[in-house]
Amino acid sequence: MPVGLFRRQFFCIVTGFSLLFPASAAAFPDAPFFTRHLSPVSQLFGIPPAEGGRLSGKGDLDVRLLANAANSYSGGSGAGESLSFVGESSRYELALRYGLARGVELGIDLPWITHQPGYLNDLIGDFHDLFGLSSEMRKTVEDDEIHYVYRRGGVTRFSVTEETDGPGDISMYLAVSLLRNTIDRALALRAGVKLPTGDPNRLTGSGGTEYSLRLTGTDAASLARWRITWVGGAGIVIPVGGDILPEMQRDVIGTGFLGAAWRPLSWLALKAQIDFHSPLYDDSGIRELASWSQQVAAGFTFSLPSRVYWDLAVTENVFEETSPDVVLHSVLRRTF
Repeated sequence: MPVGLFRRQFFCIVTGFSLLFPASAAAFPDAPFFTRHLSPVSQLFGIPPAEGGRLSGKGDLDVRLLANAANSYSGGSGAGESLSFVGESSRYELALRYGLARGVELGIDLPWITHQPGYLNDLIGDFHDLFGLSSEMRKTVEDDEIHYVYRRGGVTRFSVTEETDGPGDISMYLAVSLLRNTIDRALALRAGVKLPTGDPNRLTGSGGTEYSLRLTGTDAASLARWRITWVGGAGIVIPVGGDILPEMQRDVIGTGFLGAAWRPLSWLALKAQIDFHSPLYDDSGIRELASWSQQVAAGFTFSLPSRVYWDLAVTENVFEETSPDVVLHSVLRRTF
């Protein structure tokens, strides 16, 4: 099945499922959007997804099915180097979190990554026009074009110019709660390791191992009067090895996020969130590689029957072109 058709069918199924059933009044999750940085290179570096301070209860299994479509149109050139990110990347993922004991959680993320032409180009161009954003250059890109290429010193260092897909790098996590006997506030220490199970030649893996350590928190008390919950986190990622520009790779990458959720109804939350990470590489004049990256996500979480929740969000590179222009983010979540 063509990748574009599969993605469209997935979103239609999710949308239809949400409309077939009335919303439930089950306890509403205050988790942030489970977003990642999905530029063709950033998503390979084991930068963990945004997660709050709450962990799965003992014996509970939290299951997420994710679909992300990231459309990029950026690039640049410097002294002896050039970069082009023109195309679309999708990340389909199964994410599991299990409450091993009270205040202890194990997790694993199993991704499938595709790179294909920018099927969303026309939709994004219309969206930008609606809000008065520039999209003239995007309109010159053919819908069947994909061009993820970096050249340095006259040598092509990585290149994807045809549609490709494959398993991504598997990540595993251990989280420990740092706050006990509290309902409205939560703080967790999260450690992770990302394994080189993807293919660097297809840009579905980095070819190296990355370790991460983060503090993440949830605060539902400070603004409880207005039904607003704050979430945030910060930490580091340490790459070891790797086949994507290894001599330029930074030893430590900083990462973090900050978000808020407003719950006007028992079955609906409106959420906004900013994610960021520090530069991935040194010795480059191209900002997609050697600048801070940030993205802003906005959207909704819907409560469905049987403890099912649906996240739907749009992510934009509001400040600089150091992340994809637009990411469509959809997650179905259920706790068993």
